[in-house]
Amino acid sequence: AMLLAPLAVLGGLLALAASFLTRWGLLPDINPLDRPAHLYNPLLTGMALASLLTPSPQSLLLCILAGMLAPGLTASLQHMLGSKGLPVMSLPFALLCLALFMAMPEQWLAQPLVSEARMSLLHMAAAYCRAMGGVFFLKPVLAGAIICLALLARSPILSMLSLLGFASGLATSTLFSGSLAMSLHDPNSFNWVLTAMALGGVFLIPSPRSLVAAGLAAAGSAVLAQALASLFQMSTAQVFTLPFNLAVLLAILAFGQAGSRHLARLILAGPEATLERNALDKRRSWTLPRPIHPPFAGEWTVFQGVDGPWTHQGIWRHAYDFVITDDSGKSHSGQGKEARDFYAYGKPVLSPMSGLVARVRDGVPDNSVGWVEQAA
Repeated sequence: AMLLAPLAVLGGLLALAASFLTRWGLLPDINPLDRPAHLYNPLLTGMALASLLTPSPQSLLLCILAGMLAPGLTASLQHMLGSKGLPVMSLPFALLCLALFMAMPEQWLAQPLVSEARMSLLHMAAAYCRAMGGVFFLKPVLAGAIICLALLARSPILSMLSLLGFASGLATSTLFSGSLAMSLHDPNSFNWVLTAMALGGVFLIPSPRSLVAAGLAAAGSAVLAQALASLFQMSTAQVFTLPFNLAVLLAILAFGQAGSRHLARLILAGPEATLERNALDKRRSWTLPRPIHPPFAGEWTVFQGVDGPWTHQGIWRHAYDFVITDDSGKSHSGQGKEARDFYAYGKPVLSPMSGLVARVRDGVPDNSVGWVEQAA
């Protein structure tokens, strides 16, 4: 499918190469293989620029610039959203492209292809294929059809969710625009399928309830797409994946705040694997295990883990010790003789899960360094 859009592929590879070089020079501690967002965000940014701008050396240079800007923005958003337990998804790509397109003159944009608005089952199928191809900025219907077939072979659940998202988004878009023909050619329709697949097939455990949530979120992304398109219509800015990111992040936040057990505890290879893992957990226990979150925000270091050589033995063998370290690996400033010397001192301690506070003990003085208080 990528061979049908060589310019988009070239732009994506240029941005990805620039991103690699920038990370290597400025952010060497980031391993893109451990954090896939550092791979697909610059790739999508380069593909979007190369496919939506008039082909020229200038547009290719812009792809390189975008690739150089992507690592810092992605790392910052990962830190901000990660502290809230939220994924970064393609938000760096959407924000970076939004800024670049708002800054560029209108004559840089390639002229969009104008299609005759028709309504039939065949044209609806073509619109669905265009939405799937739009995920990778591939304009030919054939490219989208290839992606649809590959998705069906890889994951029938994701394929079903993409159809649900397209149908829900199409109905919502038609409701607001008043024209089914216009909605079939909505350039932002890929947000509908992305939203349904991400929420129903990645972040939620597949179930009838997750299907309803995915359909509603896809409708929400269609509303957001219409609103943002109206907001940006006087500029060269485009919507990109902002509706998808906003709809999914808000849904995840809502499910998380409600303490829902429908949220997937692990991001596995696909919804089929998530469904199998959930069924296995149910067979192993009467109730699904509650996920335990770290009792802090930000980036900390495990000083001593399970079966630690110092104190994590016997009944304490499953404990973890967390510290904050500086660039040299030290957990304190100066000689570390006072509790206030340690970087973790005074930081808030968070509850690892939702629950009811049964008892509070306050007024316990700080321990001296090296002294362990005996529990009362």
